[in-house]
Amino acid sequence: MEDKIGMALAANRISICYFNLNNYQKSLEYILINIKLSDNDNLYSGVYNIGIIYRSLDQFEQSLNNF
Repeated sequence: MEDKIGMALAANRISICYFNLNNYQKSLEYILINIKLSDNDNLYSGVYNIGIIYRSLDQFEQSLNNF
């Protein structure tokens, strides 16, 4: 049996690790995996994190679209 929520949470945590290493592109890759695997109850944190990543990349218009 596949644990999609567990995999989504793992992808989120990996994204946060890359974010903390200032590797924003890799962080974005993993947060997109998180969103793909998340259910509606857990989707918000992934979308919010995309906004934070884009803000860190100085892509403010993209960032605003995710808040």
